[in-house]
Amino acid sequence: MSVFLPKPLESNSLINDAGSDIKSSEKIEKYRVSDKAVYIPCGFSWQYLPIDNITAVHSAINLVTCESCSGFEADLPALRVEYGDNKVYLDFNKVKNAERMRDLITRS
Repeated sequence: MSVFLPKPLESNSLINDAGSDIKSSEKIEKYRVSDKAVYIPCGFSWQYLPIDNITAVHSAINLVTCESCSGFEADLPALRVEYGDNKVYLDFNKVKNAERMRDLITRS
């Protein structure tokens, strides 16, 4: 169904045949990555960011707090992916998964 096809994060950043590209992509936690794009879950569908549009990838730490618990905080590994004047944060549960994603994005 065309309703569930991946859509670009920016309307002017299209890749050819995103539907078949996401099927051949590698899954890392809740994200997917291929030679063409990084796929980010968005409800029941996906958004993608073409690898060619990415200008920088930086390791980061997200601080997660639990408001229902008293003083609970956790540092989670993350990546800050910059494209044009915008950026998106990808959060992970494990450092090795964040490093693997960074390596796959920057391999080209």
